[in-house]
Amino acid sequence: MALILHVSEAWGGGVVTATEWVASQAPNHEHHLLYVPRGEVARKPDPAIFAQSFEAPGARRSFMKEARRLMRSPIYDVVHSHSSWAGAVCRLMSPRDIAQFYSPHCFAFERRDVNASTRRIFRAVESMAVDSTDLIVANGSFEAALAERVGHRHVLDLPMIGRPAPVVVNNSDPSTVRVVTLGRVAPQKDPNYFVNLVQILRRNLDREVEAVWIGAPDVSGGTDVLAANNVVVTGWLEPRAVAAELAKASCYVHTAAWEAGAPLAMLDAARAGVPVVARDLPCLSWGGFTSANSLVDHAELVQRVSTISWVRDEVLAAGASALRDLQQQAGVIDLDAAYGSASRLLAA
Repeated sequence: MALILHVSEAWGGGVVTATEWVASQAPNHEHHLLYVPRGEVARKPDPAIFAQSFEAPGARRSFMKEARRLMRSPIYDVVHSHSSWAGAVCRLMSPRDIAQFYSPHCFAFERRDVNASTRRIFRAVESMAVDSTDLIVANGSFEAALAERVGHRHVLDLPMIGRPAPVVVNNSDPSTVRVVTLGRVAPQKDPNYFVNLVQILRRNLDREVEAVWIGAPDVSGGTDVLAANNVVVTGWLEPRAVAAELAKASCYVHTAAWEAGAPLAMLDAARAGVPVVARDLPCLSWGGFTSANSLVDHAELVQRVSTISWVRDEVLAAGASALRDLQQQAGVIDLDAAYGSASRLLAA
């Protein structure tokens, strides 16, 4: 049995769900966690998954010091860092020869809320970390391909599908179009795009259009534009409450400006029996979910899904098929074996 130290400075939202799911896929090893809560979207780690959890100070210097202290401990066999800052700290500043796994949960150089020069710096840092990375655990084929293009030699393509959500029967009201999205209220999820889509629907439809954002703002805020356009922001909910909100949706829309791979929110919506219409993104090129390549087309497709039964049925079927495919891909990956390798993969 190996002892794994997971490290995340962005403990909140989908990173929590994905990290806990990853750890749960290797039950024959013991998992510890060092984390920094991410504002309102954070929650306590699941004690059924992590035998020990250490909440680090929020300041970056303090977080780095704590990460180095734990990595210096001889008890850990593998450090698995999650998200950009933790990935840089653990791989570039490790005080001893310890296996380093990394899950980007979206590489920093994919961000679109920073300029091109900053993205080039992020890519250069990732290139520097190649020789300190034993294994990239990527969220799906797009992120895996990005890792290989940067130069990583050992890449595991693992769609992070999350744990099944509570089952709630779909009970949407046909007299109301209820458009829902899920996740952190943050630049990545593009609240302005969501608002613009809702505005088009409200202009074009002769019935009430409700708009709901299931989630909470991260440290960057971003709810003002939602409140100004009558979008309900629920705050962070427990899984059963999320499922209940999804079950009332006419359509789930995914509006993110960039993504890591297989977005958990889309999978949760498909599990809830809600039709999913996504913004067309390169990371969704593995196909399956219905997408639209412009705001106008996106709004039109959401309108058709919400008002025409056969369109709704086709989009539902596409989402269910995509979910099955990702579950099958994830099911063949043996993380127990990956964590249990005694020798560093970099030596291979």
